[in-house]
Amino acid sequence: MFLLLRLTRVEADPPIAHPDGRQAYELRVEGIAKAHEARNAAAFGSFQTNPVDNYQFWRAQSPVWVYPLSWFMRLFGAGYAQLRTFSVLGSLLGLLGLLAFARLRLGTSWAALAGLIALINSYEIFFARSALLEPTVNSWMTLTALCSVLAFRNHYWAIAAQVCLCATILTKQTGLVLVPLVLGVTVLSVVSARRRGAAWSWASLASFVAAAGALFAYSRTPAYMRALTWNWGHMLLRKTQVKEVDVGDLRPEALLQRFLDTERLKILTLYVFPGAFLFVMIALVFALLRIRAQRRLTPWDGVLFAWLASALGAVMVTEQLERRFFLIVLPPLALITASALHDLYELVKTRGRVVVLSYAATVMVVGSLLLTHGKFYLKWYREPTYVTRDTNAWVQEKIGNRKAVVVGFWAGPFVFDTPFVYYYVKEYFNTDRRAIKQLGVTHVLYREPRGKTEGILDKRFPNWKKKARNLGTRRVWGKHRVVLYELTEPWG
Repeated sequence: MFLLLRLTRVEADPPIAHPDGRQAYELRVEGIAKAHEARNAAAFGSFQTNPVDNYQFWRAQSPVWVYPLSWFMRLFGAGYAQLRTFSVLGSLLGLLGLLAFARLRLGTSWAALAGLIALINSYEIFFARSALLEPTVNSWMTLTALCSVLAFRNHYWAIAAQVCLCATILTKQTGLVLVPLVLGVTVLSVVSARRRGAAWSWASLASFVAAAGALFAYSRTPAYMRALTWNWGHMLLRKTQVKEVDVGDLRPEALLQRFLDTERLKILTLYVFPGAFLFVMIALVFALLRIRAQRRLTPWDGVLFAWLASALGAVMVTEQLERRFFLIVLPPLALITASALHDLYELVKTRGRVVVLSYAATVMVVGSLLLTHGKFYLKWYREPTYVTRDTNAWVQEKIGNRKAVVVGFWAGPFVFDTPFVYYYVKEYFNTDRRAIKQLGVTHVLYREPRGKTEGILDKRFPNWKKKARNLGTRRVWGKHRVVLYELTEPWG
């Protein structure tokens, strides 16, 4: 069912808006941007098809995503269906990890409930099928948490947790929020192993130091520093022209304001996961009761709540409110909800109360999720659109059987499924007049109303339309249209 929900109508457009009503352009453009270099490698044999192209961003920042994706596309083709399938398979890895994590304490039935909560979440469904990084990041985080719990049984699992953490960070820098968790688990597992007299008890600590050193050395490379600097400005400062990472730019009052922002909590509790924090409080009460009874914090509880705190910290500290950044909290919230319902059931069962109350609470949780997310999914399923697929076909038909290089604000989504090369021209990527000339552009997919790319092109080459041939106009999303121009002579 997991694959069916995410891969049915694989060529259909994602929804135009999220369940909360916010425009969902990120579903249409972000996944394509992050697959740009992988597509180049699969379709043209090189991650960088032109030495001038400086949109070489994701291979340095997210090698654990880009390189496997390029291999997958080389095997199965460089198109939308392949990209979406790869992303969904990465998300499936997280579901399996979540089921294994839940089963360690809750048993098979309640683990299935945790899996069901993640299974039917429409944010996760559409982010996964749109090939955004966040579902795969969640998968690596879930495996990191799973290995962290198992490390208290055998300290070698701490090494596995470190490997998964490295994979998380090298998929997206958000993974850095789990560094304190894995460090704490590593130290505690070493202490426990030494008390048991286990062989090589120090191995996991040594591997952590080695991994940290390797990641630090990699982070100092020019390509990674470029990505790190961009993300520092974009995610934490909402600035695009940041030249260096300066911690002093983060003002404490600004951070405090974000943590007190009720809009973020509203998004989490009303849309991403209805009633989430009610179950967090219930699960917290039961965890405290277990601490009182056992006189210690169980590894399962400790890892789970530390994971949730880390995920919430990542959501609250960022300047951005795009919905994909909220997805990081879904796996721990699903586990905590299942844990709370499990403990409620055990409480009424052992005290001879009416067990039907526990079942009713479980049905209410699943029902509220289905009402929020299932209804939204069914609406999309019943009214599919294929603008992206059909526009790709239209572009290929208009250009014909020839080599072409296309630029435009929406060149990525509307050229991805064609045999043509496209380049990003935005912010400080490929915006220099000389660089644009050297890209060898043959066609412009011009958005109307004008986007950032079109503004840059019009500024760099004011009269370019007079020397271009209009191949046609096509309406795409909302009130937007794209006009395909063929350059009759190179830009000069």
